Amino acid sequence: MHHFADDTNLLLSSKSLKKLTLNINHDLTCLCEWLRSNKLSLNVSKTELIVFNRPNTKLDYKYKFKIDGHKIKPKYTIKYLGLLLDDHLSWKPCISLVKNKLTRAIGIISKLRHCTPLPFLKTVYHALFGSHLNYGCQLWGLSNETHTNSIQILQNRALRKLTFNNIFANTSPLFKELNIIKFNDQIHLYNCIFMFQFENNLLPQSFNSFSNLVSNEHNYNTRAVATGLHVVPTINTHNYGTLSIRNNCINDWNNFKRLFPQHINENLSIHKIKNLFCNLVYSQY
Repeated sequence: MHHFADDTNLLLSSKSLKKLTLNINHDLTCLCEWLRSNKLSLNVSKTELIVFNRPNTKLDYKYKFKIDGHKIKPKYTIKYLGLLLDDHLSWKPCISLVKNKLTRAIGIISKLRHCTPLPFLKTVYHALFGSHLNYGCQLWGLSNETHTNSIQILQNRALRKLTFNNIFANTSPLFKELNIIKFNDQIHLYNCIFMFQFENNLLPQSFNSFSNLVSNEHNYNTRAVATGLHVVPTINTHNYGTLSIRNNCINDWNNFKRLFPQHINENLSIHKIKNLFCNLVYSQY
């Protein structure tokens, strides 16, 4: 069971869809009984259910879910904390929703740029464009390059609008001039910050086993131990291994430590990590 404010979610998993159906219906029955005992009611019309499964996998069981006798039909997409989840976790619907929001933001910037100075436009960019671009990008940004490249194209268009450049202008100098980093680099930065918070016990307890240092695996005096690198997870599949957030966070943090070994033993902070990372990517634009 997971809670966020007044939002409650039940998450169950099983290799058998029949067993999963029985467990869900049992938990829903217990939940309704608890609510009635505490003189509370559940809004069935606002209750949603989704069955996550692998693509191209045929579900061989006709499942039925009920709450107090009311049937709940599983959906292919649901919204959770502002992110659109699909049943295959491909993030395609979520990216499509983000693209619509970014396109509207570009339209607003296009109108405002004729009557407002650049510093104000940058504030509008961060408020209307950057906020949607960055929220949850560590998750939906793990989708395949076809979808993430379309997000980068929109960000390039936004910067051209901000600076009154034509549609064919090279955007790399614009990112450096405006002190804005590219979409993929933003994901790498967030991954590094996440791992820094993990190492300093600044994350919820559910992430305690998220990663493990190489030094905890063996006592040999290797470069990986001296640099404080983390163990890279064993990958069995491409979509659920290479593209997993665990694998990406660990690889990005290990790369950061390799690039800045002289700062590893210092008192790093999130602000310093941002400065080091941004200075590095700006030098490459």
